[in-house]
Amino acid sequence: MKKILFAVFVMVVANVNGQDPRFSQFHLMPQYLNPAMTGFFDGDVRFAAIFRDQWFTLGSPYGSTKFMTEGGEVDGRINVGKPAGEYDRKQDYIGVGVGVIRDAAGDEAFTSTDGYLALAYSKSFGYKVKHAISLGLQIEGMSEQFRNGGAVFPDGIVENIGKSNIKFDVNVGVTYHVDFMKRLNMYFGFAYDHVTSPTFNFLDVSSDRLYAKYVATGGAVIAIRDKINLVPAAMFLMQGPSLEVNVGANAQYIFGNEYDSKNTFSFGLMARFARPEGPEAIIPNVRLDVYHFTIGVAYDINVSNLSRGTNSVGAIEVGVVYIFKHRNRMVPTNASCPTW
Repeated sequence: MKKILFAVFVMVVANVNGQDPRFSQFHLMPQYLNPAMTGFFDGDVRFAAIFRDQWFTLGSPYGSTKFMTEGGEVDGRINVGKPAGEYDRKQDYIGVGVGVIRDAAGDEAFTSTDGYLALAYSKSFGYKVKHAISLGLQIEGMSEQFRNGGAVFPDGIVENIGKSNIKFDVNVGVTYHVDFMKRLNMYFGFAYDHVTSPTFNFLDVSSDRLYAKYVATGGAVIAIRDKINLVPAAMFLMQGPSLEVNVGANAQYIFGNEYDSKNTFSFGLMARFARPEGPEAIIPNVRLDVYHFTIGVAYDINVSNLSRGTNSVGAIEVGVVYIFKHRNRMVPTNASCPTW
């Protein structure tokens, strides 16, 4: 009986959390978004971290219900070849990176941890208009664990039942980036994750296949005035029966004299739509880029039917990025990579 009840619980959790974790500020975790974005930045080494706390006011007889996701990434780039000329900023590069994502859900502490190693190669071409095509490959190790923390079943007995699964998978991606000098900078990307679609089993009474995931993304920096840019972004994601669309834009104010200055302040709105829920969240967000640091904060305002059960509480998300750039290479030699 306990195994049956446990299996029912696992299947419910798997249906809710069997898909990959999501971030509202998806560009703050570029390797997780698309392995082809590994090394896609102006600098030598990039460090990124993010934390998301969802429905944090919910409670239960056993305490507060936790739905938290955190992650971290480190990637670097190795320039290949030399620029064609003094005013030609195009540069091929190899990107190498690692990252980890941890997701915890519910009182029963159903957790998933993904660690990944990524490799990308970017080929540049063009003179006045800079183009680049990048290909990325990612090896992923995934662990899903159920730790009940002393679940009480109908017979009144506290059980310490648990199960862990470890699987390996492969993700691939491609991006196209174009830089029209000082007026328009944009990219498009596509990623195919979970090529092997591994299966996770719990107590041999429940199994959950991780669906392949298809992610299409795009972003642009459009110069409106000398110090004001429009930064639209979009992400279309399909994983099994789930479909998610994130669209929105930010206004970006530049604190420097150049179009691609690293000193900017941005604010705007994103909207998330999901199948079968429909409109799911409105996401106001702010972002500060100062020198080589980025701090982003977003809050999901829940507008779906779930808002009645969550008291309209959504999710708070905070992300930080730092890019190290060697002083001897402060002059850019690659196609400009703006902060989306």
